[in-house]
Amino acid sequence: MSEPAALTEMDGKQASKHVADRITAGDIEAAWVFAEQAHTHYPEHVRLTDHVIALRRHFGETASALELAITNAERHRRRFGKRREQKRPERALGPEQRIFLSGYFYSGSGAVFDYLSDHAGCVPWRPGGEFRLIKFPGGLFALARRHARKGKLTKKMLLDLYLHLCGQRIVTVPKGTYDRWRMVNNNSRRLHRSEIARGYLMRCYEQYLALIERSQQGRIGTEELEERLREWVRVALDAAAADADADRLLIDQAVTAWRLPMARLAPPSTFIVVHRDPRDQFVEAREVLSRPGRRSTTVVDFAGTYRKRRRAARRAMPMIEREFGHTFLTTSFERFVLDHEHEAARLKKELGLDGVPRTANSFDPAVSRANVGKSRGELRRGERLVLATLLLPYLDPSVGRSRIAAPEA
Repeated sequence: MSEPAALTEMDGKQASKHVADRITAGDIEAAWVFAEQAHTHYPEHVRLTDHVIALRRHFGETASALELAITNAERHRRRFGKRREQKRPERALGPEQRIFLSGYFYSGSGAVFDYLSDHAGCVPWRPGGEFRLIKFPGGLFALARRHARKGKLTKKMLLDLYLHLCGQRIVTVPKGTYDRWRMVNNNSRRLHRSEIARGYLMRCYEQYLALIERSQQGRIGTEELEERLREWVRVALDAAAADADADRLLIDQAVTAWRLPMARLAPPSTFIVVHRDPRDQFVEAREVLSRPGRRSTTVVDFAGTYRKRRRAARRAMPMIEREFGHTFLTTSFERFVLDHEHEAARLKKELGLDGVPRTANSFDPAVSRANVGKSRGELRRGERLVLATLLLPYLDPSVGRSRIAAPEA
């Protein structure tokens, strides 16, 4: 059956799926031809239009792709606004109500995140997984960085931001190979399927359109752009909290611990930075980094990166607190799971959670304790010596024990 004939027997949803299947199969040119044909039949089909936008971007038709993106962003905004189900009116969250967890790549921040999620009114915001709007390709930090280099917002920058939001950027690396744009696509598509994310996405598309409108009025300076991006994150998270009925919103890895300057694009918030003994962290990181598409590491390279990241975070925190109004709390994975009662009480006090009941028990410190000292059976003697020599100030004594038990009261 020829493609035009096949198209006459399809509705917009089926045509969109056909395009997506062609893209997945790597037949990008045929996908583009069919998508453009289908778009003439179903010009208002949102998903199909997103495919057309992505394909035009892929083949260098930037101007027409952006023009279509502006139209489709308004469709997304209206659609999410109509379908949204608020559990309460939107209200401005305070800095203590936006709690960001930041780790160093398998440093154990998930343990703190899970524990806080057990408390009444503390809602984890991860309908699409980690919060990637700020830190990943096409996101807010990438936009700010590219703007700083060019001195202006270009059509390509604004188009990439749209593709980040809708999750339809064309990715040509083999399936099963790690790719950051593929992670963005997966995350954003899950968000678009999530009922709880409708208000959040409505505000994101609303802010995108506002940025487009402002960019059409003239050049935007760095200070104004960053202020607009902070406002974007603020109103989007306010909407997320309203739809989730959250007193406090927990956001996972929106800004990683070694890239804390990215926090300049978040409104005043509370950050909990979690570090871990480098020996255990290396064992887990090495396994993940050995997968296709990742950049593998040696023990010497890891040691250098670990030290650089810890020092960079220590230097960045006071400046970011002073200039952007954030509060930083730090803990270690070992301290949190081994001396859990004391460390959890300290964090609760700092976060203003004293008296807030723990209504679930998804976090069990006894389970996490099994991950303390796991490097003992995984590291060769030479690797252990390198880490102990180069990273002596960062070693936790508990990791050297043969068997880790809960600390005595």
